[in-house]
Amino acid sequence: MRKVVAFALAVFAMTIFASPAQANVQPWRWEKPKVYFCDFTDNHAWRVGIAAVQANALPDVEVVYQRGSCPWAGTNQVVRFYDYKYGKTDWYGQTSYGLNAKRNRITVADVRLNETWAKEYDANDRRRITLHEALHSLGLDHTKRKDSVMYTYVTRLNLLGPTDYDKAEIDRRYPW
Repeated sequence: MRKVVAFALAVFAMTIFASPAQANVQPWRWEKPKVYFCDFTDNHAWRVGIAAVQANALPDVEVVYQRGSCPWAGTNQVVRFYDYKYGKTDWYGQTSYGLNAKRNRITVADVRLNETWAKEYDANDRRRITLHEALHSLGLDHTKRKDSVMYTYVTRLNLLGPTDYDKAEIDRRYPW
């Protein structure tokens, strides 16, 4: 009985003397956020690339693949993939996204994959391009590091999945 009383008093003392900073810490709402990858592409090769991204275990992020549909972006993080012949541009893929200012996080992203260049890609190039753009949709920017799929010229690398560096960068943005 004495041990129980002593334990209760210790817990009570820690509660009373907790600093205001410790008392105001608010945990994130989600322990492991879901990101919906919504595939609206026509080219099978892009679909394989998107599925490969989903298959790669990303730290602290659960990727849910959906073909041809998307949940509402207001309460979910949604990434929409499209392929189209955008012409002979200087890009293979392009990503834009919108932030929810209240929570300061990406809520919706659009990934455009340039079908004009598709005949020049092999399956691994498409996978690298798709992964590169998918990581943009999670908030990662270009890097000069050649050990990252976020290297500006990703098709020149022999990387087929996120590297340790990429995973650490994702973990910094999704620390849940």
